Amino acid sequence: MNLMTSTCHSESVTVLGRPLEFYRWLPEEEPRAAFFFLHGQGDFAQRYEEIAQVFLRHGVAFLSCDLPGHGNSTGRRGHVPSLELISQLTRLGLSEAREMSPGPVGFGGHSVGGLLSLAMLLEVEPAPDFSWISSPILRPDANQPAWKTTCLRPLSHVLPKATVSTRVTAEMCRIPLEGETPTAPLLFHNRISLSWGRTLIDLGRQVRSQPDKLPMATNLLLTQGGKDLICPPQYCDDYAEAIGLPDFRYEYFPGARHEPFADSTKEDFLETLSDWLSQYLSTAADSPATETSHPAE
Repeated sequence: MNLMTSTCHSESVTVLGRPLEFYRWLPEEEPRAAFFFLHGQGDFAQRYEEIAQVFLRHGVAFLSCDLPGHGNSTGRRGHVPSLELISQLTRLGLSEAREMSPGPVGFGGHSVGGLLSLAMLLEVEPAPDFSWISSPILRPDANQPAWKTTCLRPLSHVLPKATVSTRVTAEMCRIPLEGETPTAPLLFHNRISLSWGRTLIDLGRQVRSQPDKLPMATNLLLTQGGKDLICPPQYCDDYAEAIGLPDFRYEYFPGARHEPFADSTKEDFLETLSDWLSQYLSTAADSPATETSHPAE
């Protein structure tokens, strides 16, 4: 295992004409693998520094990007123009990962990024070798007021870029420690555009109906908090039960809310993630190299 870590490097990339901020955390030595990660709604890539360090300690490069309207990327806060942009960004990230390392390539995301990752796993070829999905928003309209979801579809066609609050707070993401009041960095926000909200609701329905379509060659880790206030854990439980992959691991953290990696379960979570990575990389190193029948990205 590579015990050396590295700072984050960033640059601007253009996807479908939109400048986005792309980040790379690289180990000191040549990466043995590389992983591309999608953050959640109102989130940003650089807040995953501790997660990146787990990957780096195993010699795995960690790549991410601020989505449009998020973090240091330009655009109206909370508005992602289309799923096609996410598809192109995913292909760019995976292509970058393949160029960076001759070893396995991984892909995943958290929250809305987890939902997007599950959707992209159904379409990208060649399929990623390994994937970590954290608290996916499988039911984006869960816990939302009925009037909002009723009005969303017609309004989203008239005012696609108009934004509303997701009503997500820091306390919904993790349980505050005793005497602590969580404060959100300035790069966080709780906005979402009407058209993007409609897109996510439709995507959640599609992904929930296709757990059996996930690529069989991908080693998958799915993690979920048992006290998730943003997307009730029953949806993830049901989805996990229907997954038939030969290399699948579901880790449930009963005491955690939406972010087990930032909650009171943080140390257990990071150890679990590290253990999964170690086991996967050891298995991958022992497996004979095989040629893929899919064209390169």
